[in-house]
Amino acid sequence: MFKTSPEHPQIDLLSSAGQHLDERRQRQLQDPNRWHNSFYKHVFSQIDESIFKVLFDQQMGAPNAPARQLVGMMILKDGFGFSDEQLFEACRFHLLFRQALGLVNLDDPPPTESTYYLFRKRIYEYDRDHGTDLLGQVFEAITSNQLLEFDLGGQQIRMDSKLIGSNIASFSRFELVCRTLKLFWRSLSKQARRKAPQSVLQAMEELAGEDAQTTVYRSTGETIRQRLEDLGGLMASLLATYSPDDSSKYGLLEQVFAEQYTTGDDDDEAGQVTARDAEQIAADSVQSPDDPECSYRRKAGQTVKGYTVNLTETIDEEQELNLITDVHLAPADCSDADLLGPAIEATEQRTGRDVETCYADGAYNRSLDKDQQAGQEHVEMVLSSIQGAPSRFECTETEQGVTVHDTKTGKTHTAKPARRQKNSSEQRWRIWLDEKQQYRYFGSSAIRASARRQAIAERPACERNKRNNVEASIWHLSHTLRGDKTSYRGLIKHKLWAWCRALWVNMRRIQRYIGQPDGSGKETKHYTPKTTQIV
Repeated sequence: MFKTSPEHPQIDLLSSAGQHLDERRQRQLQDPNRWHNSFYKHVFSQIDESIFKVLFDQQMGAPNAPARQLVGMMILKDGFGFSDEQLFEACRFHLLFRQALGLVNLDDPPPTESTYYLFRKRIYEYDRDHGTDLLGQVFEAITSNQLLEFDLGGQQIRMDSKLIGSNIASFSRFELVCRTLKLFWRSLSKQARRKAPQSVLQAMEELAGEDAQTTVYRSTGETIRQRLEDLGGLMASLLATYSPDDSSKYGLLEQVFAEQYTTGDDDDEAGQVTARDAEQIAADSVQSPDDPECSYRRKAGQTVKGYTVNLTETIDEEQELNLITDVHLAPADCSDADLLGPAIEATEQRTGRDVETCYADGAYNRSLDKDQQAGQEHVEMVLSSIQGAPSRFECTETEQGVTVHDTKTGKTHTAKPARRQKNSSEQRWRIWLDEKQQYRYFGSSAIRASARRQAIAERPACERNKRNNVEASIWHLSHTLRGDKTSYRGLIKHKLWAWCRALWVNMRRIQRYIGQPDGSGKETKHYTPKTTQIV
């Protein structure tokens, strides 16, 4: 069904590019430690094409290029941070890129643009419709073999996360509502538009010719507020007139309306539509109708409308090689602690061994709470810090009760149980502060946080610092981005980007581990690969 790329492509001596080069350049072209040959050996030739058979059938037909080459092009594109134009040019005319894709002869044609775009589209649609990440399966198969080949156990891991922006414009609320209305109206057929009342037809015609950004610039805040509520009434009319069968954007329109407006309990049919106050709009609300899956988050002074990417990698102190075992994408408002469990599970699946220790920063502190530990009880969490400033009081819970050490005065108090706060089930304790002539209260969460800070402080610095190198891995993963924004929209497309980048980073690490960076002139390391079976 598929055209397959051979493990070792057949070279035509008459049309081989290498035959037209001098001896020095032939050696460089065939050097196994160069990136193109390393990519061919450790990534391209390891791609299992049977994974993509589900995209095609007898009616739809297979692509007119090997699936392995199409996936390889996707990895090279994001590996180098290329535009599509740069990618196709490199695959047609650049000898190293062609050799990386098994195109060793000058007359070997690379896949065409239409074949490449259709293949990417089908991967995206299959994930959307079936919830199956095919490129994630490619990453899992390749990485599992690499971990086995280089004997990387994965009992110790480290992880970190980063916010990345989606390729969307930054909209005001008014611009967001206008854009959503226009997208919904354009998605309707001409026949469906005739169902709308004349007032709605007129309003949509006027809105089509309006530049929302210009309107915001020229209007006062009160004018925009009134216009926002007028558009809310228009949204309500459209939702009442149409159904999900009329437009693929109906759900988006319904979601934006629910997030941006409230409907009063008036006796009239639609009720009074009122714009919500800005404080009532959640961080996971739609930030752009062009990418409704992304969300808003402010972290360490950084404001992002996009996603968070959580990276996990091995720690092997006996070898200089560590590989990325998982990259997990989620909307930006997702907590780091919520991504810990899936990352550990994925790593254990790919290494075939249980994770024993995980090194992370304070953002994963909540993962130590009992409600976050399901399935992770066997993993020791080593945090480099805990978010927030250290407390003046160090609490220790013993069998006899709770003792509180005041670092300011040097006194140690025995805390007494206190009444729970109204509508709270958290146990509390209190001590008496002479200087303030009042009680100081401590809840269970404060006592747990204090115990964790003390445990972190007691660990050797070398143990706490094991996490640090993962920050370099985060940079390797994302350094091709411009202003921390990708060129993609939607969670699925961002997942494709993350898998491609992770495969590329792992390949470059393997290349440097086996030999040395290109052009270093240093001696290569002795390396004997293990015998592996390609999944």
